[in-house]
Amino acid sequence: MQRDSPPGPQGSRFGDDLVFGRVAVTLSRPGPDLPTILAGCTGMIANPERLVVPEELATVMDGSGPYRYDADDSTPGSVYVFHRRSGYWNPDSYPFENAVFRVVPDPVARTPYLKDVRVRRALNHAIDRAAVNAGLFGNAGRPSAQIIPAAATGYDPALDNAYPHDIAKAKQLLNQAGYPRGFTLPVLSTPSFRCDTVLQAVAADWARIGVHVDVTVKPYDEYLQALTSRAYPAAVLPLTGLPSYTALAETFSERSPRNPFRTSDAALLDAFQQAHDPTGSDAAEGLHALSARLIDQAWYAGVGYDSVLWLCNPRKVTGIRMQRGEPVPHFYDWKPPADQLLR
Repeated sequence: MQRDSPPGPQGSRFGDDLVFGRVAVTLSRPGPDLPTILAGCTGMIANPERLVVPEELATVMDGSGPYRYDADDSTPGSVYVFHRRSGYWNPDSYPFENAVFRVVPDPVARTPYLKDVRVRRALNHAIDRAAVNAGLFGNAGRPSAQIIPAAATGYDPALDNAYPHDIAKAKQLLNQAGYPRGFTLPVLSTPSFRCDTVLQAVAADWARIGVHVDVTVKPYDEYLQALTSRAYPAAVLPLTGLPSYTALAETFSERSPRNPFRTSDAALLDAFQQAHDPTGSDAAEGLHALSARLIDQAWYAGVGYDSVLWLCNPRKVTGIRMQRGEPVPHFYDWKPPADQLLR
């Protein structure tokens, strides 16, 4: 069969008639990729008998390749079994009698535990926040289950201890979720901001309930790329000096790079909307609702936050104060003592 075709191989047509045997394709202009395209899936030849009812090819494998698909021994999405086809024209190139392909899902699919809120709550209850903060930050540490720090808009002191340290309760939740022996959790971390140090302390607490951390530590620039790769079901996230809504939105909103799986729910979307478009005194209320929803569903396991100490000589400078939501004191507030002002 020989027919002209529109420009390029993808526009080629052979007509509606079925002719079996040798096929010649004539192009109106060169198509340099045609051999490569026909050597792939596009050029694979199906059993001509199936073409009588082509819809069957959507669900039934029936090709002319070196191996024959065994539907009875296969499990779609998991295991695919093939047997060597007798009478294949080039048997020496395919010496295996059988071929078994097993689907290995990505790390997140292998760790479905975090989809269960009971597991996420168990991880929260397992953390001894007071001990972690005292051990890492001393008197400068403040244990808390929430991201929003004290004195910031939306801070709710009741949420600081939303998940009190309770190993027995954590184990009970894991057992109810179907993981009485725990599991292994891949976690992405970085040495920056002491993230890996914090994770080591938290991992020791999680090990007490049978959850073992498989940590991957990367330099910060590589960490940022890996964070959006969807290769890790969990990561250590440093949050430094961001305003309340920004801290929550840049971490948990559907469009945030820190939420690569675009996880959300209707109640959370409503809370984001309320916090995003507040009116008057509703600003703090909206942030309260948003923070409470995140903590109730255990979207993260907050550890707390450390304080940055700024030292000054009051005989040399005055006016140093921290602005709400800012990590450093603003220089424009600084002044010399009154008796040292220039006259």
